[in-house]
Amino acid sequence: MQLYSALPEVQIQAIVAQFENYYPNIKIHLYQSGTEGILQRIREDKEHGGSEADVLWLADFSSAEELKAEQFLKPYKSQYLDHIYPLFVEPEYYYTGGQVLNMVVVYNKEKIRIKPVNYMSLTDPALYGCVAIVNPEVSGAAKYTLTSLMNDPGYGVKYFDELTANGLLMVQSNSQLSKMIADGDIVAGISIDTTVRSLLEHSDGLPIDYVYPMDGTIIIAAPLALTRSCHECEAAQVFIDWLLSHSGQAFMSRELGTMSVRDDVPLPGGVPTLDRLHFFPSEPRQVLENSSSVVENIAKRELPEHAPGKKCD
Repeated sequence: MQLYSALPEVQIQAIVAQFENYYPNIKIHLYQSGTEGILQRIREDKEHGGSEADVLWLADFSSAEELKAEQFLKPYKSQYLDHIYPLFVEPEYYYTGGQVLNMVVVYNKEKIRIKPVNYMSLTDPALYGCVAIVNPEVSGAAKYTLTSLMNDPGYGVKYFDELTANGLLMVQSNSQLSKMIADGDIVAGISIDTTVRSLLEHSDGLPIDYVYPMDGTIIIAAPLALTRSCHECEAAQVFIDWLLSHSGQAFMSRELGTMSVRDDVPLPGGVPTLDRLHFFPSEPRQVLENSSSVVENIAKRELPEHAPGKKCD
């Protein structure tokens, strides 16, 4: 069975290994990349006669909406939807969230002067040249997040103008951003909460922490989907079912620190329940409609990866 996944490599390899322990007769062939890399791979597959993928695991619903519109996906209603939060299930079952990604404000505890409270805190002049975002041309989660912010009247283009004037930097992955903050190369940025918990799991003393923005957290469910041209459809359905089952979701929560899409799986330590999180307004179809212009807007800013001559002390 062929899986295309946008999850971080360490995460998806652990998930595949656990699944194969449960189902030793199913062998998963993995292609891992950022969401944009996966979309490019799908386009290349089409040029050569069709997709090789059986299952897609992307980083955001807007990318799944794009593939649904292109009639690339095949509806599949898993037998394990009873305990899945309804907001993570596409109404026609073209995709279902397999993991919750919370886009939080990450910061270095030793170098931050004032603890951030929301995304707007990153415009603080005291953080000049020491704040980063992830490239939306590479990361689907970043594209979804930045588009949601630029669509919002309280943030909008003005927010990114202020960030840019404050020496905004851009890196290539959420894992890279969180590690740079932990290492003190930068002081703060927007990233996925699980990347921070993963770092702390391996090095408990790192000076890194994060906050859920008080005016709303951008919450993304990484969608699982069956491809219309799947060759190993039965094995693909078994894989999706296991991921959405209590067993699969409990494994990810316990071992990888991810928030479950189920309402009956214990949360990782320190993670609030969904009903306690204030949701930042975003809608996948609207994000899809506006994401290209947002990516173009960010690209025109020509953001550097490191501020020349700047040391974030």
